[in-house]
Amino acid sequence: MSTDLTKSIQKLGDILRSKVDSADISTETLPQEINKTTNKGKSSTKIAKIAEKKLLNFITDFNIEQFELFPSREYPTPLSRIPLFTPSQRNKARELEIEKTKDTDFIRLNSTWDKGGVYKSGPTLTVYDEDTFIGLLLLRKSALKGKPSKMPSKHMNHTGSTISNNNEKDVLVHSGYFLISELETKIRGTKPPKAGWGGEALKNRRDSVERLGATILKFTQPQNLDKYRGKQIQIVSIDWVSSDKEAYYYFEFHPAIALWLTEFRTYIDFGIRRQLTPFGKALHRFLSSQKSNKFYKKDWEDILVAIGFNGRTSEAKRKGISELNKLVKLGFIKSGSIEGNGRSEAFVMHISF
Repeated sequence: MSTDLTKSIQKLGDILRSKVDSADISTETLPQEINKTTNKGKSSTKIAKIAEKKLLNFITDFNIEQFELFPSREYPTPLSRIPLFTPSQRNKARELEIEKTKDTDFIRLNSTWDKGGVYKSGPTLTVYDEDTFIGLLLLRKSALKGKPSKMPSKHMNHTGSTISNNNEKDVLVHSGYFLISELETKIRGTKPPKAGWGGEALKNRRDSVERLGATILKFTQPQNLDKYRGKQIQIVSIDWVSSDKEAYYYFEFHPAIALWLTEFRTYIDFGIRRQLTPFGKALHRFLSSQKSNKFYKKDWEDILVAIGFNGRTSEAKRKGISELNKLVKLGFIKSGSIEGNGRSEAFVMHISF
């Protein structure tokens, strides 16, 4: 994070905290488990409410249309069939990406379903980060329509004027706001312990949020979005106001992600996903994008490439059979098998939905 951005964030945090004591703000709409106080005696919930009010002021001042969102199980279909989130341990995944970026800054996310080239730049992402991504999808609160240069993410951390183009076309973004403890609760799907989520768990989740915010995708032929061909897309922009122990986050999903969530989406049962291993989560996410088929079969190697598995095919087959059996018990599929011997006959996955 740049020094200027850090100073801007700290300045905005100081401004918000200075207003807390005099603010008359109701906290009853926020979850009880995040209604905590920081070591300066400032209610993090109050800071959150002030930040929310600031966001609403942006929307009013810049003539942005706002629509309430009711997110459920939507997931961008183009991201369900490329190896963006790998089912690997982070250290191993990072080693592989370092090797791939020896001569380039962008990694190509190959798969059979990639029709025109998808490239990624930024931190290594695993299925853990996909859990974070899904948590943000569930925490979307508003769709905002207006000029790109007038969106809150362009103004959240500075007070200077933003140069805008009168010929700018309106875009639609999906946005929301949260405390890390609230995000952790949403992802786990259970109430936190009485003492709250542990410090290490919250740190890991915070790091994951920042990795997502630092990820850039480049599509040479984006599905259903020709206007973004060859352009770099920040999946989600992240801004925050911090106190000593809590950080209140505002996020915006890029217009491309918002459009896919509206017009080109896959439905993922997050309750089922929570009961799977990282490998199972990646496989479940992929299969969720194929449920329009009553029967589905595909070369197992192609699927492993699409979900970003790096390892022996025999190991993947063992994991795959185990997770397919679990998906049958959970009612996601009627049957699932991986046939072939991997030598004279290629491994092929057979699914009945």
